[in-house]
Amino acid sequence: MKLYEEILFLKHYADCLWVVENVKPYYNVLIKATQIQRHLFWSNFPITNVIIDNDLIRTSQIPQLEKIHGFNLSKYKLKNKRQILRNCVKPELGLHILNCALKNRKEN
Repeated sequence: MKLYEEILFLKHYADCLWVVENVKPYYNVLIKATQIQRHLFWSNFPITNVIIDNDLIRTSQIPQLEKIHGFNLSKYKLKNKRQILRNCVKPELGLHILNCALKNRKEN
């Protein structure tokens, strides 16, 4: 429920542009979201759909995922680095969402 607490708080009290992301869960969501590939996004600005190559996420191992996302986790002791990396938003998708926010800001 923490996810929905955050979304509801932002909906009612935030005076800025905001976006919340979650990997698509196995259950039905309680608050409607925008789905792009494996991710759900809740925001106070429109996010347009975009097609980004996502084929390698399921089969890639830690070194390939680190390269895709642009960071190195080798010095950290984490329980499941691969899962953490698989759950990350691809940089191209993050940039697309940032551009949607900036476009909305310019229009308003």
